[in-house]
Amino acid sequence: MDEWWEYSEEERVKKVYSKYSIKDFWSWWSNNDRVVMEVRIKGWGLIKEVAEKFNIPRSASGVYVWNEIQLKQVIVYLRNKTTVWFGINPRKKNWVVAQSGKSWKGWGGGDNFVDSISHILIDVDRISKQGAATSNDLKACDKMCNLILERLAFEDWNKGYCKICSGHGVQLVLKLDIPIKLPNQIFDDKILQYQISQEFEQMKLLVKKGIGKQISTFIRKYKEKLGVEVDSTVFNIGRVGALPMTKNLKYNTERWRAIIELKDGVNDGLSDYVLSNIENIKQFRRKNVFTTSRLTRENIIKKGKLFEHPLARFMLDNDLPPGGRNNRLWLSMKILLRDSKFDFSSEEFRNFRRDW
Repeated sequence: MDEWWEYSEEERVKKVYSKYSIKDFWSWWSNNDRVVMEVRIKGWGLIKEVAEKFNIPRSASGVYVWNEIQLKQVIVYLRNKTTVWFGINPRKKNWVVAQSGKSWKGWGGGDNFVDSISHILIDVDRISKQGAATSNDLKACDKMCNLILERLAFEDWNKGYCKICSGHGVQLVLKLDIPIKLPNQIFDDKILQYQISQEFEQMKLLVKKGIGKQISTFIRKYKEKLGVEVDSTVFNIGRVGALPMTKNLKYNTERWRAIIELKDGVNDGLSDYVLSNIENIKQFRRKNVFTTSRLTRENIIKKGKLFEHPLARFMLDNDLPPGGRNNRLWLSMKILLRDSKFDFSSEEFRNFRRDW
């Protein structure tokens, strides 16, 4: 079967993009909870027009929807008018301050209006952007996304994600297993400012300084070969991504923004790992899951699988000289077990040591 990026735009719509609906996307993003999504729109006139037409809230940056019906209405209305985006994380009402000095509880696209950290955006794009992306450009972007997913698979964090063709690149949206609720901020209505909150400032930088920084470091060795990069600016909590089922109106072309893959599993432990980057919180599993490892996924020895591993079978099934057993194979096995984070106190390991 051909890869998605090998198809023409028309073929992609029929053979790939049509597999998923707006309802599928909303259900995945919202996790079927009552949350609010920002649809980011450029231009106050169009924002006001959409908000009034569908009787939905608005702000200076976009409009706000809380179910798939509203989302579909907005998408269909704007699809051929402009390029639009969606808020990666759910939004909430908070204090808005106008230039006139008035303040009120309303909506907005900034960090203060983010309700929780529920997703992480990874935006892969061409380094050299000259005209519309070619099939080879999209192939390279897709390859980079797959390399990141392969690394995440070591921790089983490739179970819940959405891969989106943004028109001229590819975006990964990872779903946290448990949304990280952001702390409430205190608003001083006398000076019309939020009080400084160290806790909130730490939470704002969770993704950027933690897993976001690690991803940026991990992909460096692939950038030159593939000619693509990860946009490091997207790791702030208020970021927006390419809204599926809309069009990217750029380079005098119309390219669909659509879902390539949608996985609705649970990335168990990912939220804990993201939270572990706050100072004084106990580190979770490893300091950096994107650290380059000598192991491939196939070589990792998992619990209950020690006796099935090829090296273990070779050691057990052959009558080897003592010197070779102790000085070479056993040392190799111990390194492999250590890098696999195998429990040396387990009964499985003791049984293997006995048989060996």
